[in-house]
Amino acid sequence: MDTSLAQVRRTLPVEVLELICQDIEQNDFPPVLRANSTLYSIAVRVLYRNIPQLPVARSIAFLKAMDRNTTLTTFVHDLFVDWSSYHVTGNLLRLLRRVLRQLKNLRFLSIELSPRDNLASHAWIFVDGPYKLRTFATSTRCDNALAHVLEQQPLIYELSLRGFQTNLPFRLSSTALPRLNSFRCTHADTSVITEVIRGRPVEGISISLFADEGFEPLDTLRLTSTPLKRLTLMALDEIPATKILTQVAMRASQLEALHIVVLLSHYTSEGLMEAGPMLSSFKELRYITVMGGLGVDLTNDQQIAKEWHKHCKTLKTIILPKGQVWFERDGEWGCCL
Repeated sequence: MDTSLAQVRRTLPVEVLELICQDIEQNDFPPVLRANSTLYSIAVRVLYRNIPQLPVARSIAFLKAMDRNTTLTTFVHDLFVDWSSYHVTGNLLRLLRRVLRQLKNLRFLSIELSPRDNLASHAWIFVDGPYKLRTFATSTRCDNALAHVLEQQPLIYELSLRGFQTNLPFRLSSTALPRLNSFRCTHADTSVITEVIRGRPVEGISISLFADEGFEPLDTLRLTSTPLKRLTLMALDEIPATKILTQVAMRASQLEALHIVVLLSHYTSEGLMEAGPMLSSFKELRYITVMGGLGVDLTNDQQIAKEWHKHCKTLKTIILPKGQVWFERDGEWGCCL
């Protein structure tokens, strides 16, 4: 075995060996790491490059290993931490902060804490991080402490804020997040959405609609510095598709993709047919999804797809509440289950 490994080391370039290691399952890494020094140096970089969502015990063990061996921290590019089902202690948060302050090559960071933990501000765990993030997702509540962290990350391209809404101030300077392209939020109100996307080159947005705000959050869609191309809307309360489409068209008729999910909505064929004329305001729409959480009563999905395409000729893909994907090919609409 040692002879064959030595031959592999001599005949294959390091780049090829790294590509091979990238296809190895995580559980199969131990024998590769023990094979020889060359394979170890390659495999350890691949193993620690992307740290996926781990069970809480393994997640803590990983952080402790990083805290003891700071050499390993230079390999980490992507890190997922999900403690949403647990109440996190102060010692564990301080451990996480110590590790984050060592991750100089980190590019993707996702930190999910429980709603109970987010009653207090935990943005301090991100302060003074040496990394320059491209993607950042967190459930930490939106306050000025988190805004300060975002001010220090000018390379963020994708941002996801999942923290629960508060009445605390959240202010970003006009120079923050200059490269932001995609923004997703779950519980934030209009003021937070405005602070994040105003004057920034955001092309994709995912926001939630709440009964007490009505369609006010949609007014923020006009604030981006570049035309909005992708929009995802989540709503809990029942809202007819015709009403949503009308409100969106008034503010973002240049969309290329629109996805609507209304959890307490029950769609019917008649209601969706009536929504067809509302699509005539969209001049560049190619993809549309309309989903509901209370079941559907559709008798002819293909007819609905044809009706929508009649009013919006740019449509290429339509996903209706049953989950069926309708697409145009050679002038006909077919279904992909």
